[in-house]
Amino acid sequence: MCLAVMLGAAGCEEDSAETPSGDQLFVYEHAGAYGYMDIDGNVRIPARFARAWLFERGRALVRTADRLAIIDVTGRIVKQLSFQLTEGFEDGRAVVYTDMAITRYRAGVIDTDGELLLEARFRRIVLGDRDAPIFTYDGQLWSLRTLQGELVHQQTFLDVRPFREGLAPVCVEGEDGLACWGYIDVNGSWAIRPQFIYAEPFADGVALVGRREGTTKLVASHLFIDRTGQRICDQEFSRARSFREELAAVCRLWEDSPDDGIGKWGYVDRNCNVVIAYQFARGEDFSEGLAGAAVETGEEGDKTWGFVDRNGRWVIEPAFQSVGEFCGGAAWVEDARGSGYIDRSGKWLWRDDEAE
Repeated sequence: MCLAVMLGAAGCEEDSAETPSGDQLFVYEHAGAYGYMDIDGNVRIPARFARAWLFERGRALVRTADRLAIIDVTGRIVKQLSFQLTEGFEDGRAVVYTDMAITRYRAGVIDTDGELLLEARFRRIVLGDRDAPIFTYDGQLWSLRTLQGELVHQQTFLDVRPFREGLAPVCVEGEDGLACWGYIDVNGSWAIRPQFIYAEPFADGVALVGRREGTTKLVASHLFIDRTGQRICDQEFSRARSFREELAAVCRLWEDSPDDGIGKWGYVDRNCNVVIAYQFARGEDFSEGLAGAAVETGEEGDKTWGFVDRNGRWVIEPAFQSVGEFCGGAAWVEDARGSGYIDRSGKWLWRDDEAE
């Protein structure tokens, strides 16, 4: 089955790899092996890898039988690596791991040529924006470092998320002993004091956070804040996703919902004005002008997915059990027959039962 994650944001960057004809390459799976195809469903690199990640800057990481390798857009192996696992390239860098076993591996960072940027000596590494510090974890403490490994700041964080737009969500133990999220700047100083039960990285100057319900570990509501930690609007939501393409999928609070609208999703703009009415069983992020949205089918909460435009109109009618996001004009979907890629009109470009 082709995995939706393989059409993630990293594959849609302007510098992502293309074939000589200008086509975007997509990962596909056949008989348990992975390869690459173009948007017309033509196989460009036959499925022969145990794992495959998205191309970036003309290079992609793949896993052969026992280790990682870097290939070019023709499928030629340009460098064999001694590492076992990876998270794929992000902005010209990739976190790589020395072992398959979580108790034994050490993490480092390489570039698209396979050159080691940071020695593999950490338990975890979290990359963020290219010009921001990275997080490393040695099994006891999280450290803020330059990509060259120079220490910037060290603290007992419970968890961290990537730097975006100069700020990073980090989790510490609050005065009540519960996990509490705030934001630090690139020097490790608090930019927004810990006060949230949940926090997402910033995007276009806005971040999604969760407000705690009293002294419990439960999320009472979700809201959006600016870089000073102030709300961008008064509205709160029972569930929400971060902004993408100026819109965010949100599910309004139960007490604010009419009887026929409880649990429904819609979309708001950066002023929290509803631009697509609450009507969906679930809403996903916009990508290339379309967003996956679901309607309930049946009495057991089953969902059928399609795609809507920025006006909330169905461009691709609900017909799928699961959907990914559009990238390079194609989206991964799955129906009762199997999975594959469709174009923006809903036409099948490739199905897993049509592979070589």
